[in-house]
Amino acid sequence: MSSPRPDQTEGLFAVRPDGSRLQKLQIYAEHVGWNPTGTEILLDRNKIGGAQKWNWDIWRADAHFNNLVQLTDAPGDDSFGGWSPDGTTIVFSTKRNGHGDVWLMSRDGTNQRPLLTDAGSQSAEGWLPDGRILIADNTTDSPAWYLLKPDGSGIVSLLQLHGIDLPVDLSAADTPR
Repeated sequence: MSSPRPDQTEGLFAVRPDGSRLQKLQIYAEHVGWNPTGTEILLDRNKIGGAQKWNWDIWRADAHFNNLVQLTDAPGDDSFGGWSPDGTTIVFSTKRNGHGDVWLMSRDGTNQRPLLTDAGSQSAEGWLPDGRILIADNTTDSPAWYLLKPDGSGIVSLLQLHGIDLPVDLSAADTPR
């Protein structure tokens, strides 16, 4: 979990499900996501880019938060949306073109490619166990929600969620096909 430390700076902590054994990790990151087998994690990490501007990138680490590997390094913020059910592909949001687009990449950071680049600001919010991807369209003040397949087909509007701000958690059983 990411949480303010007593000195009011941010840090990453590990804790057991029962709340015991709080441990400060020696890594700065936010938005932690485990792969389906629990052996790797994705992290959003911020670094200072050119002209002292912050730039978020996606990193991967092992289950012990070691062996950090930077997966993205493009101008504009990148943040991960989730792992594919088989753990081979990552869906992520990027602002490398100046607005919110949804892209895919292999688990090692290669084969980065656009999935959804419509006008406006879309973000990847999760990958469902049935293989579909949850997308938020934040173009207006009221978010709209969609599901689509990893090839960009089969777009389904989730009208029951339109207008709901993050976070949203869905199970595949609750979603229309």
